[in-house]
Amino acid sequence: MPATHSPMPARAWIVRLARVCWERKTLSIIVIVASVSTILLAALTPLITRQAVNDAIAGDTTHLPLLACGLLLIALFDFIGNYVRRGYAGELSLWVQHTLRSRAFDSIQKLDGAGQDALRTGQVISRTNSDLQQVHTLLQMCPVPLAVLTYYVAGIAVMLWMSPSMTLIVICVLAALAITALRARRRVFAQTGLASDRLAHMTEHMREVLEQISVVKSCVAELRETRWLDGQSRQMVRVRIGAAISQAMPGATMLALPVIGQIVLLCYGGWSVMNGRIDLGTFVAFASFLAMLTGPTRVLASFLVIAQRTQASVERVFALIDTRSRMEDGTESVEGQIIGLDVEKMSFHYDNGNRILNEISFSIHAGETVAVVGASGSGKSTLLMLLARFYDPTSGGVWLNTTTGQQNIRDLKLTALRRRVGVVFEDAFLFAGTVAENIAYGHPQATQDDIRRAADAAGARRPTPAYCAS
Repeated sequence: MPATHSPMPARAWIVRLARVCWERKTLSIIVIVASVSTILLAALTPLITRQAVNDAIAGDTTHLPLLACGLLLIALFDFIGNYVRRGYAGELSLWVQHTLRSRAFDSIQKLDGAGQDALRTGQVISRTNSDLQQVHTLLQMCPVPLAVLTYYVAGIAVMLWMSPSMTLIVICVLAALAITALRARRRVFAQTGLASDRLAHMTEHMREVLEQISVVKSCVAELRETRWLDGQSRQMVRVRIGAAISQAMPGATMLALPVIGQIVLLCYGGWSVMNGRIDLGTFVAFASFLAMLTGPTRVLASFLVIAQRTQASVERVFALIDTRSRMEDGTESVEGQIIGLDVEKMSFHYDNGNRILNEISFSIHAGETVAVVGASGSGKSTLLMLLARFYDPTSGGVWLNTTTGQQNIRDLKLTALRRRVGVVFEDAFLFAGTVAENIAYGHPQATQDDIRRAADAAGARRPTPAYCAS
């Protein structure tokens, strides 16, 4: 699994994330409907204001109570819509985060031995925690672009109907916003991706140091490790400062553009009213539209910066989900009782090309105890990994002899094979929990008697209560 990567096309990660959101159709539809309907009604506010101003200037106040009631109803619906939108968007973001985390964990567990060798624990922890938190934050804000774009479309349509020349000013502001966001995208992505990779590397090294703290102390390496951590942390701070600086200019520009547009619109609109090109109600409506655009545009600017920063996180998560085992699973089950095992001219080398085993052949019958003797690095552990098919031999093969015949382990389902062929690894490890839970890890339905027999068979002759309590 590579530590770094190139950005996907701009649409690819958005489309893929949207597909995951759409798996929760009900939540997605509620968020979309609440966002669009609320904004469409809010877009009517300047039109009502325009009518009220023109009626007041004409001395006709008969419609003012009705117009005021309309504004109150829009405000009430806006409150309800925002409540629904925020609540369900938060729920949707949590479910999507859960889905992505589950799929990433599932992909990791299905990797073969070579995939596990290439896996860096720090990268996995970083991607399934900090990166997914970035995705959660982005999805909480997912109604923002939908609402703002709806308001842009509805507002521009109404403004074109009222005054095409003044609408051109608004369109120029929106175009400048789009150009600013696009130009900032690649730099922000690069800085954010580099920061995430450095954090993952530091997390991996800290995990190794903490797991082997006794080795660090015995080698009097505490000061060296502290200096290394300080250096890595300083580098990450510099990268994050660079990311903050790269986000500052486009963010400030996107906040300033609507204000500049409002100034231009006020000047041109005032001149148009003075020369009779538009009525005062239209001018007030345009000013209201642009004022209403300023707030959402500020939020959209923040969303775009977050989206650019989150793109690296989304792609890192999807890269983890897309990691696949190069070893194909079999389709057969183990038939009958296993009575032996044959290894015929089996050779194996790792991806680096070093040959570990060379045409090994032997047979083992049920009930036999066989010792494999060799120097460190001679391939003893690798041989066991091949028997349980964590790796596939480079040449030759392994066959199970059963009461119904002989089966190549390549043809067997991995779950079926590993239920019948157990491997005890030389590295000591205990999951958090009791000793009894660790003994029964491969057989969760085991009874207390089963656990006692397994402990006795392993030579763990401690008092029975200790199995359950420690």
